[in-house]
Amino acid sequence: VLTFGIENEADVRARDIETVGGHETRFTLDWKGREQTFVFAMVGRHNVYNALAAIAAGFALGLTPAEAAAGLRNLKATKMRFEVQDVKMYHVVNDAYNASPMSMKAAIETLSELTKGRKIAVMGDMLELGSVSEEAHREVGRELAEHGFAAVVTRGQMGAFIADGAEAGGVPQVFRADSHEAAADYLHKILEPGDTILFKGSRGMQMEKIIDLL
Repeated sequence: VLTFGIENEADVRARDIETVGGHETRFTLDWKGREQTFVFAMVGRHNVYNALAAIAAGFALGLTPAEAAAGLRNLKATKMRFEVQDVKMYHVVNDAYNASPMSMKAAIETLSELTKGRKIAVMGDMLELGSVSEEAHREVGRELAEHGFAAVVTRGQMGAFIADGAEAGGVPQVFRADSHEAAADYLHKILEPGDTILFKGSRGMQMEKIIDLL
């Protein structure tokens, strides 16, 4: 058994985690009394845990820390998974591949750690949540409020509950869009140069279409 982690003692443990250039993460890894620097092309503490799982699997198969670091350095991330890009005068985070309550929370926290300026969230339905769906969406809205988002745009029937939670939490600008086009029109009205915009929703919501309309 190999354990991995950040906060607690573990066989494979990351420390000194930092974001580099808004697109990459660097950390130091401790393993059997040795240390190795790792850099990979994703951001967010949750992705460090994912990286540690892969590194631990590599060690179990006999890779050296240097070999594991070289492999992770060449990582090609899947499109639309916290993909950071500049669109016109705005910073866009395209995390529209899929959504769950946990990944929504991770995206909100990661964006808040990376961004000093205004934050805008464009959120779609999280599908297939069953009986907890309404409350899970409201909780996402409350998370956005707690992290100081300036505006929230929602899309979809369940997405409207994200808007409810955001309004209740005090987000100053909240808009429920009935189409991708309506969402883009509203964004054109409120966006300011330098804004960072997070796009996230379940795959069926196709939130990336709103980026194309920008």
